[in-house]
Formats: sequence, structure tokens, C-alpha cells
Amino acid sequence: MKNNVNYLYSGKTMLINTFAILGEFDCNNYDLFCTELNENIKEALVSIRNNPENAMIHNKITKLLYSELAYFDFNKYISFYVTIESIQTEKIIMDIGFSGIFKMWINQEPICIGMEFQQRKFINLLLKKGKNEIIIEYINQRDNILAHGYIQIYNYETVLRGKIFPSLANKVLNSKIEVISKYDADEGILEFMLLCPKDLSIQAEYINLDMDEREKVELRGLTKYRIGFEHYKERIFHFGIKLRDEDDFISLAVNLPERELSILYDMAETYKYEEYPQSGIMVRGLLKKLAKTYLPMKRRYDLAKLLHNILNKYQVHTDRKYYLSDIDSSVQEVIVKLPDDYEDTISYPLVLYLVDKEEAFFSETISDYTGYILADFYCGGILGGGYMSEARYLEVLKYLFDNYNIDKNRIYMIGQSHSSFDLWFLLETRPDLIAAAFIISGSPKYDNIRNVSNQHITNVISNYDYNYINNYGVIKDTLKSNRYQEIELKDIIHDSLSDYTLYPILDFFHGKQREEYPREIHFRTEMNRYLKSYWIRAYGITYGKTYLRLSAKIVSNDVIQIAAENVVGFEIKLPPIVNKKKFVIVVNEESFEFANYCEKSVIFSFDINNQYMRVNRWSLPIRYRKGLGILDVFTAPLKIYIPENHSRIVFDTAEKFSSPLTYGVINKFDIKYPIDSIKNYDASQCKNHNMVFIAVNNNIQDIEQYFGTNMRIPIKTYSDYFQYKDRKYFEDYCILQIIANPDDNERSILFIHANNEKLLQRNLLTRNVIIPFMFNGFHSYYHNEAVVMYKNKYYAIYEWGNDLTEI
Repeated sequence: MKNNVNYLYSGKTMLINTFAILGEFDCNNYDLFCTELNENIKEALVSIRNNPENAMIHNKITKLLYSELAYFDFNKYISFYVTIESIQTEKIIMDIGFSGIFKMWINQEPICIGMEFQQRKFINLLLKKGKNEIIIEYINQRDNILAHGYIQIYNYETVLRGKIFPSLANKVLNSKIEVISKYDADEGILEFMLLCPKDLSIQAEYINLDMDEREKVELRGLTKYRIGFEHYKERIFHFGIKLRDEDDFISLAVNLPERELSILYDMAETYKYEEYPQSGIMVRGLLKKLAKTYLPMKRRYDLAKLLHNILNKYQVHTDRKYYLSDIDSSVQEVIVKLPDDYEDTISYPLVLYLVDKEEAFFSETISDYTGYILADFYCGGILGGGYMSEARYLEVLKYLFDNYNIDKNRIYMIGQSHSSFDLWFLLETRPDLIAAAFIISGSPKYDNIRNVSNQHITNVISNYDYNYINNYGVIKDTLKSNRYQEIELKDIIHDSLSDYTLYPILDFFHGKQREEYPREIHFRTEMNRYLKSYWIRAYGITYGKTYLRLSAKIVSNDVIQIAAENVVGFEIKLPPIVNKKKFVIVVNEESFEFANYCEKSVIFSFDINNQYMRVNRWSLPIRYRKGLGILDVFTAPLKIYIPENHSRIVFDTAEKFSSPLTYGVINKFDIKYPIDSIKNYDASQCKNHNMVFIAVNNNIQDIEQYFGTNMRIPIKTYSDYFQYKDRKYFEDYCILQIIANPDDNERSILFIHANNEKLLQRNLLTRNVIIPFMFNGFHSYYHNEAVVMYKNKYYAIYEWGNDLTEI
């Protein structure tokens, strides 16, 4: 990487992430549509040419290798400068990634204008021989903590041959004209401009969808147009254009006046309780989504229009589906695109895109998807796998299975960037969930990578991607599976490769099916929540151990070979190939012979002699909380209970568990678990739910009374001491401990108890609830079944029965 602003282009992929600063200027009267350099920038340009050694260099580079822009004042625009020296006239593709509002000139010719949260543009350019000057005007967005910028340059011929990205050539050659627009709802004035050469004349049509009016016009590139909508600004309308030879309607102005929307809201509040074929869930979902300010304007208009049609009892068809989540009683949205000839009697393969942020949807970019159901779902935040995001994904899959005819042997998933971490986690913990996965960056848990040996996976990696800088080639070398393949991109940073439109994803999925009985299985886990892989299931990790490992191999139709490590017991679902009249199962080199066997499975248990023995059935409960510890409560629907006469400190603690933070670049997860008074606790209302109970200065009996004689809380708490095993601990304490629900072993109850409520504000785990990334492995605090703050120190119990150990 260079630490200056003069780059030499030699025909190979080049990253530009260091810029000189020409100046910082006030945003007052900033004209988005002006394509001329202002006088201040011109003067700064002369100065930097004459005295390049005096240039102020912006070289704040993140580990992602792009330039950090978030800290710039959003009330000012920054002018950046960089030069590219080319040894000859060269045709290139410029890959531009900038957030906020920006303009770019090359050799003082305007080439690009952008105004989105984080945008990416591919542009065909001709570098002249010698020095080429790039000037960028940039305005930061308020509260955009992800704002960044970079330029990557690719050789044009290499792009056409598919050597940079497999599908970039089509994207570049078929690139459509872009339009920027700004609508002032108060004044009813629209301004817009076509981003194409000035001398290009284009036939277009103005279209107002609400009034079905059309007007043919001729438009020129880089020319500002101004249209007045004063007469219509008090009503909902949608205005746009269609360009000649372009199929897409380009949205220019959406007007959603508060008065009309309020009427729709009021109607919807009444309507959602009426008996009508349209789902009340859809209406509630629309109300919620309309209130989301981050939704793009076009989408907000679509939803307003849809809501209007529903309330007027028209037949409505939409790709946006809504359902009420059991996890936190929120309305969730999933985009579902069905084949035109969809029939309930036919099973279809499902492609589910795990959306990493609500900006673009896979289903909206695919035109040729014959025979597939496409779905896009945003889990609500960035978790690096597991916990709330896993619960959301499993719930949306259930929704899709319940409402559409989906072939469960042909489920395909796509993950990119943040959502790829989630996808890796799903693949490793539930190897038999899907048939194939397309992964763009992200990172697996390397200890468990062999779990995915039987899955069809394409993984996009680059030597410049921060997720693989220190692990380049490790997955392929470890797996040694012909079902795993990599698309290796040379010198491409994370942001540039994280774009699903650059890859032939549906081609990869075509024809692949889930294999129910692979001949060889490798499975490793540190968490008793995840114990199944295809036709073999473990019953838990041995006490005192932190992981288990199982390998299973169908040697022939009469021999199965098993290697088990730290496994309390396991069950083999016999593959159809096995000859039940006579077969042998070899477990850690000990043979078990079977003749005329009638059962569908065989169960083994680890006995007191440190050997495995065959048993007829498994009767011991699985200790699901082991490995996940107190965070197990976030893997399923959750309810939080606090005392009736609670303090503000207790309520604040409950709210932190209700809306936990994460270690993602956006640390807020879109979830809010319900909080209620313990007096309202009703066991019948908590089926399939995890629970959190928060109490202060209560004896343990005050909580146990709600669960009857079945409750066994290992750490007994009293107002002046707590007791674990036979020892009493006096003085102030704050304890988090998790146990199985006595009515449902698969569900968990987390008890938070302090005899001094001020400790709730000082305890690391209660003053802030920040969920760790799952792929980072064991967390020294959270992944214990109990954590005790006592005498200003922290103690942990990894699994019940262990001694209290200082962390």
C-alpha cells in the first residue's frame, strides 16, 4: 500500500485508499447538480501541483483497507485529490465506493455523482498517457458510523474475460444510465439530472403513476431539470421517468404528506381487527415498515400504495410478506418472489438470501429464476453467527415452509459480508439443514470447519479481504472436499467483493440436493445446543470436557465405523444401505455385531468403565446450556420478569437484556423482548419461551414458589449471603445463573440476583449486555452457566458441579 497520493498504474488491479485533502468548505448553498469545480478547489489544485510536499494526506485506513470517512464534519464538504500515472493510454474499469454525497472529476471532467448511504459504481474510463488527476467532493452523512471510501481500478480486457469478477463484464457492458434527484416536499419542487455525457440526447417519458399521466421529453446528460409539483404536494404521488430503450421505471419523487398518511394509519388501525381475507399481520407489518425512516423513498411509496389498496379492499399481490414473530412479538418482513407459474402441488427449491443490511434484495435483481422460490430476509443486526440471528433465520424458514411448497432437499442460502458469518455458523452447527451455500467473505469457526465436508459450498475470498489475510487457503487445505470450491480474487478488498450481482449464483445451485446419508461424517461442537449431523446425533459433551468430536463412516453395507471423543452417548440412524440381517458397528475399535435387527437406530452410552455400550433408549436429559452458558436465553423466544415494586436500576437492567447490543460495526440489534411484572407470570403463557428473572434482596424461596417443587436453583441466594454447594459467601454479590426450565428441558431460565442493586450498575454483564461474536469461540464470561460478582472480583462456573473459579 502506498502512503502518498501519486499512484502508478501498470495494468494490474490497483487499490487507491490514500488521498490528499485540497480543502474543507462550508456546505451552505452546496449545489448537488453543479458539475463545475469551484474557485476554491481550483486554487487549492494549483497549490498542490506547485508544492506537493505540503499536501495534507488523509491516510486513516481501516483493517478493511478502505479509507475511513466517518469522522469528517457533515456540515462541510471535503475535497480529496489523487493522481494516477499511466505509462500509456489505457482503457480501465473504475470501481468507486463512497458513502454520502460525492462527486468525482478526472482531468477536470465530471464522471460520477452519488448520494446514497454507501454506494458502489463501475465506470468505463480512458486513462490518458501520463498523469491523470482525480478530484472528489465528499459530504459525510450525519450518524453514518460506517462512512468510507476507496477506488479500485481494473484492466478493461481482464474484466471482459471474467478474470476479475465472473459476472462483472455483463454488469459493465449493460450498465444503465443513472439519475440523481432531490425533491423538496415543502416547496413541491423536484430537481434531477442524468449522469451521462453532456452531448448525449435521450428520449424519455415523464410518468406520474398516481394520475396515469405521461409526457414525452428529450433530456441531455449532466443538465439540471426542475419541475414544480405545488398543486399536488398535499397528496400521495409518485413521479418518475422511463428512458428510451430502458425497461425500468426510474423513481424521481415520492410524496407522502403527513395528513394523508395519518388517514391511512387510522383506517389501518380499525381495519386490522375486521374480518377480511387480507391478513391483519400484513396491515400491522405495513404500518411498522412505513414508520421506518431508513426505508428508501421508493419502497415507502410502494408500501403506502399497497396499504391504500388493501384498505379499499382491492386484490393485492406483493412480494413483501409479514408475520408476527414469536421471538419478541414484533412484525417481521420477508421478501418472497414466486415463479410466474407457481402451483401449490409442486415442490420448489428455495434460495434464501441472508440480507446483511436492508438496502438491496437478491430477488429484485434476478430476472431469470424459473423454477425457484426466492426469498430475502434481514435478521435484524450483526452478530457473527448464533443467538438472536439464528432464532430469526429458523423462524423465517418455518414461515416459508408453512406457507409455500418447498423442497427441503433443495434449500440454498446466500450470505455476504456480515451475513456470511451467520451462514458459516448455520452450516457448521446444522450441517444437514441446506443443500448448498454461496458465501461472499465472512469467516467460519476454523476448529469446526470439517463439519461442512458434505455440503456444496462456493466461497469468495481475496488476499486483500481482512477475513482471510491470515487464513488464506486454510479452509480448502483442511476440508480437502471436492464439494468445496473457492472463487479467488486477487487484490480485491472486502467492500469490492461483497456484491452478489458479480457472481453466477443460481448456476452454482442448479441441480444440487441435500444428501441425507453421506458415507462419511465429521462433526465437532463445543455447545450442547448443536449435536446432530445427518444420520448421527450426540447426547452431550462429557462432563469436565469442553468439546466433543464424532466421526462416522459407512465402510460397506455391513460395516459402520465410529470414532467418538468426549461424547456421553450417541445415536445412529441406520442408513438404508445397511444390511440389517447382519452388520457390525465399530466404536473406537470395539466391534458390536447385529443380526436380524428391526429398529431404525442404534444408541450407545459411555459407561463407568470408560467404554461405550449399547443401550435400548436414552433417558438422561441433555444439558443444553453447556457451552453457550448464560447466553442460551437468546437462542429462542424470551420473556423478562422483574419484581412488581422494582427500582429504576432493576428496570434499566431488564431493558438492557430486552435490547442487547452486539460487537458488530452497527452494535444495535433490532429486537425488543417483552418485560413484565413477576406477578403476571403464567407458566401456560411461557411454553417454548426462555425466561429472565431479575430480583434484588429476595430469598431464593421467593422465586422458587413460582415454579413449585420441581425447581432446583444451584446457587441459593439470600439477602445477606449466597450459598453454592456447602459453602456460604457473605457480603455483597451479583449473580447470573442459568438452568433448565423444570417444565421443558430444552428451554432455559436465567436468574439475575443481587443483594445490593448498585452492583447491577457495576457488573460488566448487567450494566451493558453486549453479545459476543459466536465465531470467536469461548467467551470467558458469558459462556459459563454462572457468573458471580463478589468482593469486586468475578467467578465462573463453566458447568454445574464445577467449583467456583475466579475468572
